[in-house]
Amino acid sequence: AVRIYRANIITQVVLARHPRGTVPTLAIHSRGDRFLVERQIAKTREWVDAPFHHEELDGGHWIPLEQPDRLANLIRAHVTRGVLPA
Repeated sequence: AVRIYRANIITQVVLARHPRGTVPTLAIHSRGDRFLVERQIAKTREWVDAPFHHEELDGGHWIPLEQPDRLANLIRAHVTRGVLPA
């Protein structure tokens, strides 16, 4: 696992090869997450050449533990219908 991580660091950071996203993308983050912030989501959007949806939830870093049903509904809607629930 460490070798894979290091290989990705060399390829992605040092050599600056960043592949663009080409499929519909759903970015989910929470307002209280100190590790993944909205600025990162905005930068990610720049690298996606497909529909991009951003959903911001209340909570901290562990959305799957804090809001599992809401998270599952967002992912299910994105995958099956390509739209987000109201």
